[in-house]
Amino acid sequence: MTTKISTLPTLSTVTDTTIIPVVDSGSTKKITGSILKTYALGAQGATGTSITNRGAWSGATLYVSTDMVTYNGVLYISLAGANLNNNPAATVGTAWQSTQGAQGTTGSTGTQGSTGAQGTTGNTGTQGSTGAQGTAGNTGTQGTTGSTGAQGTAGNTGTQGTTGSTGSTGSQGTTGTTGNTGAQGATGTAGTNGTNGTNGSQGATGATGSTGGTGSTGSQGTTGSTGAQGTSGSGNPRVSSTTSISSPLAWNSGSYDQYAATAQAGALTINADAGTPSDGQKMIFRFKDNGTAQSLTWTTGSSKAFRAVGITLPTATVVSKTLYVGCVYNSADSRWDAIATAQET
Repeated sequence: MTTKISTLPTLSTVTDTTIIPVVDSGSTKKITGSILKTYALGAQGATGTSITNRGAWSGATLYVSTDMVTYNGVLYISLAGANLNNNPAATVGTAWQSTQGAQGTTGSTGTQGSTGAQGTTGNTGTQGSTGAQGTAGNTGTQGTTGSTGAQGTAGNTGTQGTTGSTGSTGSQGTTGTTGNTGAQGATGTAGTNGTNGTNGSQGATGATGSTGGTGSTGSQGTTGSTGAQGTSGSGNPRVSSTTSISSPLAWNSGSYDQYAATAQAGALTINADAGTPSDGQKMIFRFKDNGTAQSLTWTTGSSKAFRAVGITLPTATVVSKTLYVGCVYNSADSRWDAIATAQET
């Protein structure tokens, strides 16, 4: 008489007469130990990954690689660590894996086997523990804000010419000498007493002395030279534009308001300013390469050299794209402060 068992024995304890209950198509059947021994049990498979059922898929939910969702009646498992707004049906193989394989061809109907003896009902297995909740993926970093375009430079105001010195006052001419006083006319003789004699004739008035000559006028002092007229700021910026600038660029803020290369063909170093800039003066640099990216080196750390303020000075051009760098002179620190860059996209 054979022995029925309710739990699966180990292979080493199975005998030819041991009956093993199995479930097939909803009904309990049995196999004997001799069959089980013929087909040795395989090695224990690796522990599968714990899957978290997240229910119906939502484009607003961030999924991780252990999440499972349903979409249009089909189960999908996430393949990505940070899976957001990827339609499962449209991203199979990249963001999601469908658990529904392709339908195989229908096999031929096997012959009806004989009905086996009713086996005992096996014990119900314990419910597996629920896998741990996967951690949510990190939120992507905020994209950087595009830089503000450089402020156009205003024309330079010319320096005020110096006022010419006032000419010296000429010396006072000497006063002419006073003419001599004419001699006193002689007194007439007195008449004899008695009848009054006739009055003597009036003595002639002495001649008036000649007027002294007028002193010569002092020479006119020389007029001071007029100071040179300061250059007026041009209504239009002064632009130095060339196809390719030879390195290094030796530039002068007193000559131009903008330096430009339209097809730079080599690496370029930009020297410190050779001019005498005024406080608040503006300068723009505009570069475009010849179809090959070219490196840019900015002179820093010395008087009238460059200093980045709130930006990063660009170190290379972008192929066939225009680059602007806007600067303003800071006389307190003796530096050209680079305050804006703008790169053509």
